[in-house]
Amino acid sequence: MCFLLGFDSQRAMGVQVKLLGLSLVVWSDSTGTNWHCLEDKCSHRLAPLSEGRIEGGHVMCCYHGWTFNGEGQCTKIPQILDSKAQSFACSQPSSRIKVYPTQARKINRFPTNCVHPRRARPPLQVKHGLLWVWPESGLSALSESEAAPIRIAWPQDTEQAKWALPYTWFVRDLPLRYDTTLENLIDMSHAPHAHHGVPGMGNRNKPPVWTYTKDSPSTQEEGLCVSLKGPLPFDVKFSFKPPVFIR
Repeated sequence: MCFLLGFDSQRAMGVQVKLLGLSLVVWSDSTGTNWHCLEDKCSHRLAPLSEGRIEGGHVMCCYHGWTFNGEGQCTKIPQILDSKAQSFACSQPSSRIKVYPTQARKINRFPTNCVHPRRARPPLQVKHGLLWVWPESGLSALSESEAAPIRIAWPQDTEQAKWALPYTWFVRDLPLRYDTTLENLIDMSHAPHAHHGVPGMGNRNKPPVWTYTKDSPSTQEEGLCVSLKGPLPFDVKFSFKPPVFIR
């Protein structure tokens, strides 16, 4: 899963992101290159960390001031004054938070006998201006994510780069399922009626003819890709990559 890097890396607070039922807090170091992603829930009283502050590269909970680094490790409990007792409390597995770390940093692997879910380390990647997170947190998540390439390709990754125009991201939330959206995009028979008069969409009084061609076999793993020939001076291509990527 991914989300847009559309926020200031110098901001004093983390950013809350909700994806696929996960509530996450995201922040970066002062250079904007080293991103951190944790579950947006303090291990103490479950307060959202996104409402706290970023201090010294760590996120501080707004409720009791517990502080966590990018590894999900608790680094400070202000209410414990004795340094030894604080160190012991911070080292407890129950004080850790689920972490989705960046692959740009070295990822510490935990012992094979480690079973605490908060110590699982699913990686995170940055590509095409998007922050990509592997949403599983099991012990096998790291190896699974490393074996799964990001299912996206933009013009700068292809020979089309010489004529491709620069692009920018925008975000729009729609109350639609991904399969409903895909069906709408491929169904060009609605275009001359729903988009009457829009250049390239045709006229409802004289609907254009579109020809569909499947570019590759459709599979559960790879999805589908189709080409459409119609009144436009170029072919229109639609692709779907599981689980929910539509282009």
